[in-house]
Amino acid sequence: MTNADEAARGTDPRKPDTDGDGKGDRIDACPTTAGLGDTGCPRFDDRTPPLLTISGVRRTLRYTSFLRGVKASATTNEPATLKFELFAAARSGTISKSAFNLRLRRVALRLATGTRSVRLRFARGVLGDARRFVVLLRVTATDASGNRIAASRRIRVR
Repeated sequence: MTNADEAARGTDPRKPDTDGDGKGDRIDACPTTAGLGDTGCPRFDDRTPPLLTISGVRRTLRYTSFLRGVKASATTNEPATLKFELFAAARSGTISKSAFNLRLRRVALRLATGTRSVRLRFARGVLGDARRFVVLLRVTATDASGNRIAASRRIRVR
């Protein structure tokens, strides 16, 4: 396709598959919307969320390691967007000890398949003088049909 054809369709001329669904822009009936259908468009009969596996997350981290960032990997069985979020509980005004209400960091990854890894880094100042605490890592996977699943891991910082 020429760049003019790509511009007319609203696709990126530098990418052979603008929406990342595995169908090239030339044959994709929906080149800007990822989908697993035969034509490259989303399937609306798909009501099954992707399988999500979290790995590479240590259950306990030393404080100095935590300050360098939390490493995490997630694997899905189909193309999905991933959202990694790291939460902590505020020091005062919490409803319970399990109310993780302060988001330290959020990283969103585009639609793709396979194992993807991130390192969640954040501003050190939000921790105050706390040295021992528990944080919550939550990963949310959303497939091209909008089906969503989330998984979480608690991480103890010492």
